Amino acid sequence: MANNPQLNHTIMAEFQAMIHETHPYVALYKSAYQIMAEMPPEQRQNVKMLLRADRTLDQRRYNLPTANEIAAVIPGDGSEEVSDHRDIVLRLQGGGLRRISHLNPGYSTLHYVLLFPYGEDGWHPNIPAQLRATGRLRSANITQRCYYAHRLHVRPGGANQPALLRGGKLFQQYIVDAWASTEQSALNWARTHQKELRADVYRGLRDAAMGDRENNLDLQNHGQRVILPSTHIGSERNMLQLFPDSMAICREFRKSDLFVTMTANPNWPEVLDALLKEAGPNGMPQSASDRPDIMSRVFEGKRGELYKEVKSGIFGRTVAMVHTIEFQKRGLPHMHLLVFLHSNDKIRNAADVDSAVSAQIPDPVTQPVLYEVITKNMVHGPCGAEKPNAKCMADGRCTKQYPKISCNYTFW
Repeated sequence: MANNPQLNHTIMAEFQAMIHETHPYVALYKSAYQIMAEMPPEQRQNVKMLLRADRTLDQRRYNLPTANEIAAVIPGDGSEEVSDHRDIVLRLQGGGLRRISHLNPGYSTLHYVLLFPYGEDGWHPNIPAQLRATGRLRSANITQRCYYAHRLHVRPGGANQPALLRGGKLFQQYIVDAWASTEQSALNWARTHQKELRADVYRGLRDAAMGDRENNLDLQNHGQRVILPSTHIGSERNMLQLFPDSMAICREFRKSDLFVTMTANPNWPEVLDALLKEAGPNGMPQSASDRPDIMSRVFEGKRGELYKEVKSGIFGRTVAMVHTIEFQKRGLPHMHLLVFLHSNDKIRNAADVDSAVSAQIPDPVTQPVLYEVITKNMVHGPCGAEKPNAKCMADGRCTKQYPKISCNYTFW
């Protein structure tokens, strides 16, 4: 309240009372604070309390301490425990703030207290996986990616999920934080498994050290090189692997015949039906921006349907396709798709263009649905003299050069 005087004192008091009643870590932190406060002042600055959170042990015997006991009082800098990603470090005063490892089971519930008011455990490396329908396990334990994908789904009987999914911008922050944690774990694995990745065959640092000595090479300007595997999405090797594959397709089937774009629509019925109808934190019903998980899932489903349509021969026999997905500035996914047609179905004249591309407004009587889609989403304007304040207007003219001359047929 001192940092944010505009907040409602009554609401904040209700939040605090609720958290004190339901969250198991509250009593734990109170007990830790009381024990450390009773220590002599000269000892407080050099004492930390580590809350052991090893979920591989018997939780009935090695559970977290209650309000009347503490797990350990360990002097020192605590660097080995922090690097182990398994402990939460408390400090009463001095030494600045201490970070909580993103791999600690208590990270989510301590960082997003209002989203997890009952102090539920988050992901930890030892969550056992269940057998698949095929009777075999892909991995002995649940990965971070699978765990967070599971948490973002609406499931019957999940008492904590409505609070999570109604978090608004806090829910978006949780998603971004979860992905950042997953990505950081993958980077840490690559950094500590360089021998398995055969990083020694890459001569970046060695070539720099054995290079032209006449250039007065300073090795202090060269850090430790970490090689990311090609399976790491977005890495340099991953992109370099995909690019030759795409070029090989072009070399085999010649240049692409169709360039198709697909943009997510926040007003898709599948998206609107999945949004929660109750008022959110801002007092308004949920919008598509409040549920980026729904937006991405629906987009991926429709991308798959578009693939099926193209493969089924809607443009002719398809021999290859290459696509990439990017996100627009407003956060919606957008796909660029290159389609390679069979040599007998390639576009060779204006009639072939007209059979695949339509640049006219459909008839509102015979094609009412298509007419509504086109006029609502694919018509520029109004601008010009009718609306001089439109975004596309500059110096009294449309920057997109509308209106354009109408043409009744295709030029080849």
